[in-house]
Amino acid sequence: MTANSTSGGASEAAAARVIRLTATILGGVWILGLVPALTAEGSGLRSEGLGAALLLVLTAAWVAGLLLRWLPPSVFVGVVAATTIVVALNTEALALSGPYAVLVPWVNFATLMAALSLPTTRALFSIVAIAVSAFVAVSASALSSGDFLEAWRGCVLMAAYPVAVGIAALVTARALIGIARVDDTAAAARLAAVEREERERAGVAERFQIFRLLHDTVINTLGAIREGSSSAHRIQERSRFDLSALAERSTVPAVAGQDRASGEPDPVRSVIETAQTRAESLGLTLKVATSGTQTDVPRAVTEQMSASVAEALVNISKHSGQNSADIRVTGGQDWLEVRVSDPGEGFGRQSFSAPESIRVRCNSVGIEAAARPRVGGGAVIVLNWVRPSEVATTEDADGVLVDAVIPATRRASICLVSLFVVNTLLVVGVQPVGGAVMGLIVIIAAITWALFAARSGVPVRWYVSLTLVVAAALVAFLPTFRVPGCAAIGISWWGALGSAFCVVVIVLLSGRALWITLGCIGYVIGITLVIAWMGPAAEGCVADAMPSIVLTDVAFVGGMIAFRRMLTTYGARAEQWNSATRASTARAAAVREHERVRATTFDSVLTEVRPLLQGLADGTLEPGDATVRQHCAEEERYLRALLKVDPDLGGLGDAITRALQRAHAHGAVLSVQCAEKVHEPTPDQLAAIEVVVREVVDALPAASEGFLTLFPTRDGASMTIVTPALDCDQLLAADHRGVGGFEVHQSVDEDEMLVELVWG
Repeated sequence: MTANSTSGGASEAAAARVIRLTATILGGVWILGLVPALTAEGSGLRSEGLGAALLLVLTAAWVAGLLLRWLPPSVFVGVVAATTIVVALNTEALALSGPYAVLVPWVNFATLMAALSLPTTRALFSIVAIAVSAFVAVSASALSSGDFLEAWRGCVLMAAYPVAVGIAALVTARALIGIARVDDTAAAARLAAVEREERERAGVAERFQIFRLLHDTVINTLGAIREGSSSAHRIQERSRFDLSALAERSTVPAVAGQDRASGEPDPVRSVIETAQTRAESLGLTLKVATSGTQTDVPRAVTEQMSASVAEALVNISKHSGQNSADIRVTGGQDWLEVRVSDPGEGFGRQSFSAPESIRVRCNSVGIEAAARPRVGGGAVIVLNWVRPSEVATTEDADGVLVDAVIPATRRASICLVSLFVVNTLLVVGVQPVGGAVMGLIVIIAAITWALFAARSGVPVRWYVSLTLVVAAALVAFLPTFRVPGCAAIGISWWGALGSAFCVVVIVLLSGRALWITLGCIGYVIGITLVIAWMGPAAEGCVADAMPSIVLTDVAFVGGMIAFRRMLTTYGARAEQWNSATRASTARAAAVREHERVRATTFDSVLTEVRPLLQGLADGTLEPGDATVRQHCAEEERYLRALLKVDPDLGGLGDAITRALQRAHAHGAVLSVQCAEKVHEPTPDQLAAIEVVVREVVDALPAASEGFLTLFPTRDGASMTIVTPALDCDQLLAADHRGVGGFEVHQSVDEDEMLVELVWG
């Protein structure tokens, strides 16, 4: 994989663009830095005219290859490498022992462009090939002139610099590409997790449409029997209809409207086809209108919207007294609205209950369901979905960022510090190296400590950054200590680069603007000390060499600042994706568990309801019989209580559902009133809640009634259970107080008992 090509991920493509932009800016600044080195007396070129011509070629290649992107990266690097070899052939070997031979920054430029423009393997090969070719060219020239013994140190350094600098740039660019891939992978994992969650919810909704039908069919029939408001013939017909609806089990075609390239069902077509299919089966005349239908809606939303429309049409067929309905579907890129209306009696009928039943279905996927009277009679049901906006985080993502930054910093440090060591060893016996050794000790100690501190988190602590600021000032100056005149410029190449690298480590491991600014100030102080130490006698070589040194260091630091910003962005976003993935996976598991509990409960209800409906349908049970009416009333209340448990209550809803089931099993009635959103208890709190509720419910006598209410409080949530006076003296004695943030309050008088559970 290349530094400027991608595997298709959006973040990786953006990272490649940043690397390319960095290469463009760095290349432009570096070319400006070559100008004073090229025109200096100690440039080492045999022909300054040829050097100027090559600089023009280099500039043209930079414009065509990076600025305008007319040349492929390999051609651009090839042109740059060719100019480098020609410059090497045009350089006198002895000049490499001087302070500012133009070949050194020229070769550095070539290897940097290779590192930032080519695939990893080709970049590594090109870096080594460019450095070796330049070394061979200069060494051959030195051998031919008999100067090799005097020039070999300069030749080695000329090759060592570009290898170290190029590989350091390569590993840093690879770190950026790597963390961008992590971001892409995390984003893909999040998307997959969300899709799995949506499929889970959609699958659950499909499996549980039979339970929604319990509301539409069975509850209304049971209510009519309890009230005695319908004739025996009408009850018999409704019971047969109920049995047929229960046997059908599903109201949504599995892939209605699925014809888009993405494989997702077209939302508008799915809703309309589902509505037409349901209307035809119910004998309704359906009038359809659509507008603004370019809509991108998740599968789960489409399926629940379609199912809700089908449910609304069933209600119209059963309760409105009309044989027609209107449906209007409108949508945009991130929203969808469906209106279902009929010209019937509207909300005047007590049995009209579509808003409540549809709201239960829609809550799980973020659809808002509302109903209102229709002008002129009838009712309108409005289903509205809007894609929720994601809230981006601005916090650093320490985990992902550390995984990318520390290896990149460590590898770049190894490359550059090894270069500094080689530079120092090669001048042993030629000039004083005491200051250079001290500079090496300072930079190695500061960077090692910073890397160690970064293991505890990025950004590093302030005192680590302060140490690097001090190191930036010292490392620039120490190598020149006691080195006379212009000779100090030669060794200050690595001192200045080392100082700039201390600033780069601040950029990577801190990223704070204040410390980066202080690091740059430290660099300027170090360079100023070098110039002051050399004194007025070296003004000429300072004027020739320092602009090139400073400009290349500025480009180095600026490029790393751009890298760090992208690293922070991708790291934070990857952490956000990973967190969302974990949350989505947990929600999907909670949905499965919650619906499993409800499935068990509803299956037990069907076991009782089916024989009752069958008896009413075939006439073996009389709807007017007092026992039948009583049984229907009990089942109706039980079903209504179950359907009041909001699906979003999760484990708390499971506990309430099990309590309803236990009460119903021994002939007691437990009425439920639940808020849609309450503070979710911890696992320990939930276990304590279930124990208390189970004790109270098990104590309810047959034919007695209790009331359970769940509502939010300022600091958490509260559940109250009101029952006839029961023998539950052990509730307060139980060890529930050992659970943090959980309390049980109990009061009993002659007629009733009140138990309050509070958590937060």
